[in-house]
Amino acid sequence: MVRSRRALVGCFWILLFSLFLFGFTLFQFNITYTREPELSIIQLIKQQNEALQLVWNVDDENNWEIWDDASFTWARWAIHVGFRHKNGFDYISQEIHIFTNPVKARITLSPSPSSVFLNKPYIPEEWDYYPKHADYFKLGCDHTPPYRSTMKCKVIMRYEEFTFVLIAPITDVRILKDLESLLSATDQYMGNHIRSSTIGIGEIRVPSSVKEVK
Repeated sequence: MVRSRRALVGCFWILLFSLFLFGFTLFQFNITYTREPELSIIQLIKQQNEALQLVWNVDDENNWEIWDDASFTWARWAIHVGFRHKNGFDYISQEIHIFTNPVKARITLSPSPSSVFLNKPYIPEEWDYYPKHADYFKLGCDHTPPYRSTMKCKVIMRYEEFTFVLIAPITDVRILKDLESLLSATDQYMGNHIRSSTIGIGEIRVPSSVKEVK
């Protein structure tokens, strides 16, 4: 009888603790944070572009796209900025998704329709880079070499409330190296930004046009 009572009391406290954790997680999920200073998308893209050593050109600002949570992103807002190779054909697509808090970013594995991975993506044998500052990183390609224009590799990187989605055509090993340079520059910039910024409760500034992107 005593053992049964102790077991019931134990179950009660476990249930109570579970409800507390659920409520706390729900609170964290719904709260909106803002980061100071704000992430400078313009400076990030400038550093990315410099890392590509003039072999790729960043999209003209007229071709940048702003998305909100009613369109192509599960985040509060996102921006699409790509890089075109000087050969005129190859194009690296990049999405930067800004969530209202890190919890939402963490549980949203695919922030947009284009970020969904294949069941068993292929990882090239030549690939050995993994960003040291990212909270999450995944790379996968749609098939194995030989390299050809139809082979595409997809990357997801997450830093707190920021999630990056990149899609690159891998026509040869050199473009794999270019992708690594792009990711390395992104990782360095984001690592510095997260370390030098603070996060607190507040409203996220959502640009209504490309001209309002800082």
